[in-house]
Amino acid sequence: MSEGKYGKYVRTMPVNAPPRGRLAFHSDSFNAGVAGGARTARPAVRSGSGVYLNDQAFPECPVYVSIQRTAEAPEKQPFLLAHKHDDIDEIVMFVAAGPDAELGTNVTFHMGEEGEQHVFHETTVIYIPAGVTHGPMFYSSPFTPGKQFYLIVWLNQPDYPMEVPSS
Repeated sequence: MSEGKYGKYVRTMPVNAPPRGRLAFHSDSFNAGVAGGARTARPAVRSGSGVYLNDQAFPECPVYVSIQRTAEAPEKQPFLLAHKHDDIDEIVMFVAAGPDAELGTNVTFHMGEEGEQHVFHETTVIYIPAGVTHGPMFYSSPFTPGKQFYLIVWLNQPDYPMEVPSS
């Protein structure tokens, strides 16, 4: 941690997958490694491959931001299931890691109750107003060798919804 008056707000080491339960709306393959309501592992964990900003990282933080480097499709698709957030907006960004804006895969992203399909392979940002169904989301496989992108998710609330453990 940095020193000084504002040092508590500066993190130089990545914060990998939060040690919480299953992320709501995500597939079983994404939530692999979750046991007893706590995340113990995650597929393809790589040191420094992602960061999270939320109220667990900084108690005063009013937003949730996840940034994950992505270089391969999850083994099982869809990666994200259809869902909606009734009272919060969401922003999802796919940012190519190289200068050509190519993601290295085709992303198929569905929106609305009717499942309107959007397919893209370049840097893309999606604004999802509160109450709009989004997902499922798929990546084509295999990725183009050497290509990767950053998946960035922003919610205007302090954390991403978690599934309620079944009794």
